[in-house]
Amino acid sequence: MKNAKHVLAILLVAAMVVSLLAGCGSSTKEPAGQPAAPQETKQSAADMAAGATAAPTPPPADTAEKLADAIDVVVDNNPITNLDPAVPASQSPGTYWALIMTHDTLVTSAGNGNYDPNIATEWSTEDFKTYNFKLRDDIVFDNGEKLTADDVVFTCERALNAPGSPAAGQWASVETIKALGDYEVEMVLKNVNVNFLFNMSNIMTCILNRKAAEADTERGPWVGTGPFKVDDFLSGDHVTMVRSDSYRGDPAPTREITLRYVPETSTRTIMMQNNECQLSFGIGNDDASMFQQDDNYVVIPELANNPQGLQFNLDDPIVGDINFRKAFIYGIDREEIAVIARGDWADPPSDGTIWGYETEFRNNDIPLIPYDPDKAAEFLAQSVYNGETIEIAVGNPTNVLAAETIQRQLEQIGIKIEVKNMDTASLNAYNAYGNNQSMISAASFGFNMSATSVNNLYLPGGSNNRSQYNNDKVTELLNQAMVEGDVTKRGELYKQVQEQVAEDLPGVQLLWLVLNVVANKNLGGWVIPSDTYAVDLRGLYLIEE
Repeated sequence: MKNAKHVLAILLVAAMVVSLLAGCGSSTKEPAGQPAAPQETKQSAADMAAGATAAPTPPPADTAEKLADAIDVVVDNNPITNLDPAVPASQSPGTYWALIMTHDTLVTSAGNGNYDPNIATEWSTEDFKTYNFKLRDDIVFDNGEKLTADDVVFTCERALNAPGSPAAGQWASVETIKALGDYEVEMVLKNVNVNFLFNMSNIMTCILNRKAAEADTERGPWVGTGPFKVDDFLSGDHVTMVRSDSYRGDPAPTREITLRYVPETSTRTIMMQNNECQLSFGIGNDDASMFQQDDNYVVIPELANNPQGLQFNLDDPIVGDINFRKAFIYGIDREEIAVIARGDWADPPSDGTIWGYETEFRNNDIPLIPYDPDKAAEFLAQSVYNGETIEIAVGNPTNVLAAETIQRQLEQIGIKIEVKNMDTASLNAYNAYGNNQSMISAASFGFNMSATSVNNLYLPGGSNNRSQYNNDKVTELLNQAMVEGDVTKRGELYKQVQEQVAEDLPGVQLLWLVLNVVANKNLGGWVIPSDTYAVDLRGLYLIEE
């Protein structure tokens, strides 16, 4: 079993923490600036595998004549079925990866509640309800049309008229939008939203060209302002992108990149072995181990942002007892659980907070409750537990193995566990807020890169609140955070939430999922963040031998 801290260091490959609005007090304004060239934010596969966290570099100058003309990338088990953000079917990681290559957003995340310019050179708000964006005047779409404020207005209005789409979800808080000249836009929101720039940094708010999208409703949305443009797309099979000559920044090092959907794990392995692809996601654990033994490949562990664990039903008379929950947590060996559940492709937590690995405002100072059977026995003796069978409801093979390991571990201190295996849909109905029939359930905590995702976990009625958690102090802190414009103060509020939750123990993290990515040893210029929707391939290159 790999040491947890070592693996976490390896996985710090990019500062991709999604953040909230920059600035302090009731008014914010960002300085004008130029977006960084894609190659300035990438890291080679070899560097990532070695655990390097420094800013990656573009291809070495002396390799210019040796760079491959084309690269094939195999995406995971989520097909790319549509490239239009305003279509519900575009909700898949591969679609996000493609749009990151071909399109631009108003702003980009800089981490820790700050944002960098992109299409917008600066922005301001006095009340976190009315936002003003000033735009660059030198951006050209890959069809030759110049980007103006009218394109931003069109993109927003088009998304709002497409309910259920990823774009509609990101633009949903906008009540009115208007152009204040060719390169200035004003947006008035329905309510105060200090998190609005988080939405504007999401690639599903990428700016489309009005002329192209109105002329061709299918292919028009493909027209973007990124370093690549769409050359060929077959829904559910592949999308091929070629270097855009109209891009304002440094040209991409690779002329052509194709993203391919390959559903079968074994086929992905064969394609990598036959050099039919140079980068593959979703390689099986056994095959990943095989590639690790071959010097021609690099296997990169991708730590999934969302923690995996259990939620206790606090309305249950037994597991609702804090002493029982402490006995439970002290009685489990999370290192063994990770090994049995996923082998080398999981890691136990190294601290005691339940928070996304790269979710903003993470509090890393909360101590982990260690495996201590003697301590567990002490708390069990103080609890209401009297030999009853405790049910753990699970919904996937990894969680089944984890629960069965817990069953064996807790038997040693006198707790009887029954594992109830269910399909995902049945599990979600079984442990729904307000009608939770479970005692303990292995449901997703549901963290994304924004701290506001915790609302669904810890606010009463939240869609991921499988523990029936309802703490007035936490509710007040979360409500304050939702309207606090000062980034530092907002961060402190979220850290207090994590401290209080660590005292209440409505759940326990068991492990981090580690996903398998295999690359040709000569591949570089890419970013694999914990957010699987934010894989950045714009600077991808391959040095040919």
